[in-house]
Amino acid sequence: MQKISNTVLAEAYEKALDLKLDPDFISLLSSEMQRRGMAVKPPAGMQLTSANK
Repeated sequence: MQKISNTVLAEAYEKALDLKLDPDFISLLSSEMQRRGMAVKPPAGMQLTSANK
């Protein structure tokens, strides 16, 4: 996922949350953000997969 900038990744994550997309997709974005050292704060009440724990 290195072909997109951190800004685009963060925007995609926020949009995915807003649109309530599949939790696995949100988890994928979140994992990549963590891998890049970006701050990720899951929204209250949303359970992400174990990859983000």
